[in-house]
Amino acid sequence: MLSLKELSEKLYPAFIRTFDENLSKPCRLFLSATNMKERALIRHAVSDTPEEAWMAALSELEKILTDEPAILRADWVTASETVTWAECLERIKAKRRNYFRQGIAFDKNYNLAFMEQELNANAICCNLEQEDKRGEFQTEKAAAYCQQRFGQDFPKLADTDEVELFNTTGIFIQAGMTEPLTITAEGRRVVDADNGEMFFDMARRGTNYLVTQCGADGRFIYGLYPCDDSVVPGYNTHRHFGTLFAMAETYEICADDEIKKSLGAAIENGLEYGIRNLLRYKKTDDGTEMAYFSEGRATTIGISGLALLAFTKWTTSTGTTKYISLMNALARGIIATQKPDGTFTQVLNIRNFSVRREFSVTFYDGEALYGMLRLYAITKEKYLLESVERAINGFAEKKYWEHHDHWMQYTLNELTLFKPTAKYFKFGLDNISSYLPNIRRSTVHNPTQLEMIMAAENMIRRMKSLPDMKDLLKDLDDKYFYSTTDIRAERMCNSYFWPEVAMYFKNPERMVGSFYVRTDAFRVRIDDVQHTISGLLAYYKCFKGASVELQPIKLDKPVAVEKVDAVRSNRTVIKAGSVRVTIETDQAEPVEVEGVKVKSVAVEENPPISVGIMKRVKANFWEMSNARYPMFCMAKHFNIELLFFAPQDIDFETMTVNAITLENNAVVHKTAPIPKIIDNDITYSRPATAPIMRKLREHSYLIRPIAGMRKQTFYTTLAKDGRFNDYLIKTTTVKDFQHFQTLFEKNNFDVIMKPGNGVGGSGVVHLIYDDNKCFVTFKTVTTELKTVDELEKFYNEHFTDRPYIMQPYVTSRTRQGNPFDVRIHARRGAGGKFVTFLYPRIGNGEGVISNIVAGGYTMGLEPFLKTEYGDDWKVVYDKLMFLSDNFPDYYQSFFKDTIFDIGIDVGIQKRNGDYELKLFEAYIQPGFTMIRNEVAVTNFDYYRYLDQKIREGSLK
Repeated sequence: MLSLKELSEKLYPAFIRTFDENLSKPCRLFLSATNMKERALIRHAVSDTPEEAWMAALSELEKILTDEPAILRADWVTASETVTWAECLERIKAKRRNYFRQGIAFDKNYNLAFMEQELNANAICCNLEQEDKRGEFQTEKAAAYCQQRFGQDFPKLADTDEVELFNTTGIFIQAGMTEPLTITAEGRRVVDADNGEMFFDMARRGTNYLVTQCGADGRFIYGLYPCDDSVVPGYNTHRHFGTLFAMAETYEICADDEIKKSLGAAIENGLEYGIRNLLRYKKTDDGTEMAYFSEGRATTIGISGLALLAFTKWTTSTGTTKYISLMNALARGIIATQKPDGTFTQVLNIRNFSVRREFSVTFYDGEALYGMLRLYAITKEKYLLESVERAINGFAEKKYWEHHDHWMQYTLNELTLFKPTAKYFKFGLDNISSYLPNIRRSTVHNPTQLEMIMAAENMIRRMKSLPDMKDLLKDLDDKYFYSTTDIRAERMCNSYFWPEVAMYFKNPERMVGSFYVRTDAFRVRIDDVQHTISGLLAYYKCFKGASVELQPIKLDKPVAVEKVDAVRSNRTVIKAGSVRVTIETDQAEPVEVEGVKVKSVAVEENPPISVGIMKRVKANFWEMSNARYPMFCMAKHFNIELLFFAPQDIDFETMTVNAITLENNAVVHKTAPIPKIIDNDITYSRPATAPIMRKLREHSYLIRPIAGMRKQTFYTTLAKDGRFNDYLIKTTTVKDFQHFQTLFEKNNFDVIMKPGNGVGGSGVVHLIYDDNKCFVTFKTVTTELKTVDELEKFYNEHFTDRPYIMQPYVTSRTRQGNPFDVRIHARRGAGGKFVTFLYPRIGNGEGVISNIVAGGYTMGLEPFLKTEYGDDWKVVYDKLMFLSDNFPDYYQSFFKDTIFDIGIDVGIQKRNGDYELKLFEAYIQPGFTMIRNEVAVTNFDYYRYLDQKIREGSLK
């Protein structure tokens, strides 16, 4: 590693040579240096000459730099503009999050100035609201960095104060370089896009990053946020196997034995981790095994597809055959979900393999099909190819190419290797052709677009060698197609953590060689890297003129297809060597598999239905921020029409409603028959609208016919029953101040007061008497009450306008002291059964409650429990799962009418070495902003169930 002086001597001549005094005078110069183990140190200077600016900035940098730097970078201002602070904030908001690409000087003399790299690497222009994709200036982060960088407070700016927005250009030198490199407008080096080896090197370094993130147990660090070097919470089985697939792709073409050794070990560990921890088998009545990998409480055909891709790529790369039986079982598991029209049931419950969700996302289908084709290339089992063809033919009829799914492009490229027919080539062309302009325009990190266009390129290259297919290519503009391919590949360089980009983040060395997502605080997640590697490798192979087609391996024993006579029952068994596939025969129309005509599972096409949505709040109902907005966007896909209306919109004489719906993302008013199913707001049961709702109930099924229990009723009812007493908190309705004093003492002077009919945590007060002082926390403010008279005054002001209940305080707080609870959100779904979603809700530390509306936040359940409880997390998790599995049906048992949805809030406190779960409350119609997509699909499953019951006459 060179000293700062040595790096400076290499960089300075290039700086003087490059600096344009006509463009950049005076010289406003920023020098940045780092050892790549810590965030770059930066000093800047302003002078009339570049020589003076260099000496001044370098002198200041020498004072603070303690280690020899690995990289030195010089940036200087080339253009600037004076704007008001208000206009600056608006410009930041007008950009996508982290896409504000200018520096800001907060005074004319640039005494206090941040480069664009400083602003973004310290998340100063990053909107902290995950749903909001616009930029936002974070004053607190700016203040913290200002203290670190300048040792002074960040200025308080009025809207009319003026600031300077500026652009820079730059150069840098790195240890090991002979000459400095120029910085582009994207903040990274100029690259030679005609150098195919560069793209392979990027993919190889990205793969090495994944190796460093794979632990000895085979589980990856899921992702990192480079701004503060924090870990992305959660884990994802789907992405685990996709990552291994990309790593195996690199292994296949890597020539360095030393690299292959460590890479191969990581891949094996990752595959074995999945087998040890995530694999579940299902046996049919005849003993045939199907395999699935779990994703929490579910499994998907997408997981099975990516697992097949990982195992098949490892099989073809190494010649091993030890995973053949597992891969066959995975394929059988996918085929078992296939319907007569070729489509699949996408999501199953892992516990009993029942249907959890018919459809989730489009790309699961392509992943499953691609995985089966890769297995077919190895085993040549015809039933695999026939299953894929049934699916592709069905998807073609449904115009699946309109989704422009990159996994489907992979599938069609692979399918045409074995079935080079015009209809499959046309499907592949339709999938890519109309999407090319989007790929060409897109400037964000979207590696799947490169994967998609490269899979299409491989297919098109083969089409050109087939005389019968040339007519299909007559409308393809070759020049436009290949230039778009090059544009997309080069843009991948903009999301690569080059050293000169990584140097401004907290732990540069850790991030170099990975790929980031700028819009999510420069997040680096294993799937971000995975998709980029796959795209770059395909592009590199195109450079080399190499085929990206899968080469079949030779098995020790060929797997012959053997037909078995149909069993004289309601199922037929097809045998392929050691593989046995059971096909249910509940439908008259036969399906031909391996030359045997068998009946398939009876699945009725989803008929169109209308569902009424009756909610009180209309103000922002059609904004993306509203939790129900995705339901209206997604409903058409499920062949469901959602009609929004209120009681006053109903005309009982004509039995119609004046409703609003969403069509092509536009609000449309229409008159329609009153729907048979109404998703209603429980507040409409109040006196003003109760008569209308009673009359409506005579015609339609209201999914919320009741309003649940009040808080005190909830506790007394459950206490009387006794089955869940261990989870209850002792609760008493407070009568007057004297009663309050008595209860306060009985509960050790540490209590919670709640309004008996409160909603969303409103009105909750924490009172504690300690060291002869009484402290009251209400609405995030803690007040000391010094006398009994002051306490009585507070009581009269806050607790006499409505009934209040008192409970002993449950110490459910994080290690940082923030209040939290775990929300168990239960609602009816497929088959009318409860489906539950669990997530922690963490308060902001200033108040009593953890409600999201009150300023809290949430995260994944498992990472939260692991953070809070360490090795004991599974104990707490199992207790929550027990409550989740049993309490919703138990709560239902107290009501005659069917409950649709329940919000169950659970506190967790440690006592006597054990973890106690305490029920804060349970109520009907909980909010679902955090899980709105999951709720939408679950609702659709329930609407379908109700519609079927109505059609059967079993539901009125």
